[in-house]
Order: sequence, then C-alpha cells, then structure tokens
Amino acid sequence: LLETKTNEMMQLQQERLVLINKIRDLNEQHANLFNTEEANDGEVYDVLWLSTEMFASGGSDKRVRLWRVDHPVSILCCQSTLVGCNHSVTRLDFDPESRLLLGASNDNGVRLWNVDNQRLMTSFMGHTDKVSSARFLSSTQVVSGSNDRLIKIWDVRSQRCIRSVFPGSTILDITGIKKGVATFTSGHFDRKLRFWDSCFSTFLVEKLIVYHLFCIDGIHLLCSTRDDTLSLLDVRKYQTVHIYSAEHYRTSTDLSRCVLSPLMAYCAAGFTFSFPMLKYITLPFSRHAVFSLNWNPSGHGLLSADKQKTVCFWK
Repeated sequence: LLETKTNEMMQLQQERLVLINKIRDLNEQHANLFNTEEANDGEVYDVLWLSTEMFASGGSDKRVRLWRVDHPVSILCCQSTLVGCNHSVTRLDFDPESRLLLGASNDNGVRLWNVDNQRLMTSFMGHTDKVSSARFLSSTQVVSGSNDRLIKIWDVRSQRCIRSVFPGSTILDITGIKKGVATFTSGHFDRKLRFWDSCFSTFLVEKLIVYHLFCIDGIHLLCSTRDDTLSLLDVRKYQTVHIYSAEHYRTSTDLSRCVLSPLMAYCAAGFTFSFPMLKYITLPFSRHAVFSLNWNPSGHGLLSADKQKTVCFWK
C-alpha cells in the first residue's frame, strides 16, 4: 500500500474538491481555475473531451451539451444541445473515427448522436433498468451495462443487440481494453472486477470493491473503489501495480469518476495524485461533490463537473 505521508501533503482549506496543477509541477500556486460555467439544468454527471478544444457534458436535465473552449482566455461557449433522452444522462463516450457521441441514460436506453450535425442517429433500447455505463468497443460495436445486471453488445450498423451476458450483479462501470486478451472490463456491485474476452466470457475475476474504471493506454486500468482508494492495475498481468490513498480522500458517490492524465503523470479522483512522488493536491473552489473528471487530450487542462450544475476548467 502506497500512502501519502503528512509531510508530503500540499493542502488548502477546501479538502473535498478535486483538481489539478500543471503537469510535472506540484506547486499549488500554479494551478489556475480558468473558467466555470453552469453547464446543465441540474447535476452534471459526466464530462468528456471530444478534442483539445471541444467537450460534452450530460446530467440530470436529460440533455447533452457541446462546448467549445475559446483560446487564449479559455471562455466556455455552448455550441449546441443534444436531446433524445427521457431521463438523466449518466455516461458519455466518443468515437473520433465515426464522429458519434454515445450517451447512457436512466431511461433504460443508450443514444447515439452525430456531433457534426447534432442529429440523434439511433436509440438502443432493451435494458429493463437504468443504464449505468456505455462504451464504444469499436466504431461498429457498443457495450452497455445496467442495473438490470445485464451487459449488452450492440451493432451500430444494424442497430440491434447482438449479445446479452448476465454476470449476475449490477454493473457500475465498463471500460474498453485495447491490448491483451480482454476486450473490456466491468466493475460490479458484488465487489468484483470482471475481464471479458472476445467471446464475451469472463476469464478472470478480481475482488475489488469497484465504483469506476478508467483505461487510458490499453495497459493500465485505474479503479476507484469503495474503500476510498485508487487501484492501478496492469491488464497484461492482471496485477495491482499500486494502491493510492490519502488521509482526507473520500469517494463521493457511485457516480464518482477517476482519470489518468495522458502522460501518466497524474491520476485524479476527488484529489489529484502524482505518480512519481505519491503526493496529492487539493484546490479550493466548489463545496459540492465532484461527479466527473476528464483530462484534455493535450495533457494540459482538466474538466471537473459537480452536483450543482457547474463545470470547471482547470489548467
């Protein structure tokens, strides 16, 4: 267990909120809040960069909004609003090849929009309970997990479900894996992390109390767990590389996200952890639970979304 020591902490007054300083710079005075915006008419459950200048947000107002960051002053401008969901949007994913944006919803469905013309392309309906997570496995396949304890594989071209798997436990999150035997991983309410192969059969189960999963390079898998730690796994060996903890860190909710920076210098989830030095940083701003985080693909800049409608852009 790798644990932050008291004399290594860099801490400000507000301890609950997430955020970030510049890559390779642990001095808190360099962490700047560039802008905030009331992103949705309700809780913002997920934010996702679509490019280095454009991102999407979704939440309890049933809508997905597309935003652009205008440089150099980093003003957040809402470009368009995507509709089609009948309940909260819980999870977003994007396929840059097809230019399709994926949204999981509490109305038991998954939606696909084209971000170029803002059209709703299709709705995948078939789950009997809230869809907690949905991801692109490829440009032509989508995987979704639900509170109905089913994992479904959808074909984008035929717009049909081509496979259903019943792991027997509520799915909290799903993420794709690009390298190794497994094609995707699912975290469950029964405290297990399941790896799935191309035949959609589980071949390995890890006993982790998982809230959220994040895989950035197809090799390293970051898990936010119910014991208020972050676990970093190597999916090639299916072994835990590190467990990160901090004295005041608490996982906000089942919806809380964790992320790795593009250069693998930091992981973030409520606090920001530095891999090389095992320090964590807190920055003061919001007093509300942070639901989602997403690092800019360039490595410079972090989005955070919270319970009170707000998206913050940190750089």
